[in-house]
Amino acid sequence: MSEETMSDENYKSGFLLPGGELRIEQWAVWLEGQFGRAEVPMYGTAAHAKPLVSNGQLGLDLVRVKAGEGFEPHTHPGDHLLICVEGTGTITYDGAIYQTRAGQVYLIEGAIPHAVGAITDHSILAVGAPHRPAGGADRMALTEYDAIAADLGVIRCLICDDEGRANELRDRGCVHAPKWQARKSPIMREDPAPGEVALIMGDDNDVHVRDGALYVFASGDPVGASLIEMADTLAAAGPIEGGDEWTNVDERLAQEALQRMKLG
Repeated sequence: MSEETMSDENYKSGFLLPGGELRIEQWAVWLEGQFGRAEVPMYGTAAHAKPLVSNGQLGLDLVRVKAGEGFEPHTHPGDHLLICVEGTGTITYDGAIYQTRAGQVYLIEGAIPHAVGAITDHSILAVGAPHRPAGGADRMALTEYDAIAADLGVIRCLICDDEGRANELRDRGCVHAPKWQARKSPIMREDPAPGEVALIMGDDNDVHVRDGALYVFASGDPVGASLIEMADTLAAAGPIEGGDEWTNVDERLAQEALQRMKLG
């Protein structure tokens, strides 16, 4: 393999710049006092992110969560290394709520339901492998709320030194229990209203937006099964830009996610 071909392949994989130089991001200088400039919205959460570097398999994003906001219980492809760089937050994992703060780092197994919250404005460097884009429709899959609880639906808040079901904790004044909102599910018919997600089973896999509604066509193969999970998450999350209808931005992100499913 020629040196030029090797350079082209490394550039396409995200390791090198077009001129052949190693790709290096000056994130530390950029971060100082500028955490609010995380501009990419993320499905299923009020969080935004600043994509930093990725080769499609390994990647790093700066995730910004405002005080009082957070990620609902979810799973995601691969495991995450989370590096707290600003503020204080929470991680709910295996039935317990832990406090996190700047200067800490921890690992999360992607297949285990978990939730991240912010006590103050909270910023995290998230390393993922395999990496999914910050705004990707396949970045995470929302789970049932009780999936993060221990036996009998109990959650232990190690900050308040209290335990109970999530609603019980909140009723007693615990502000650390993960956020929850009523979930929408895809509709199983071909005439969705604007803002709805239609899940249509068939022989092919595809995603498109028409008249403000999101149509997800899924087959019975492994890619179709992943699409069904994605449709469920998107129905619960709503359009990524926060409007009442799905747009061509959502269609593009969902199509990119579908392509990753096909390649994976």
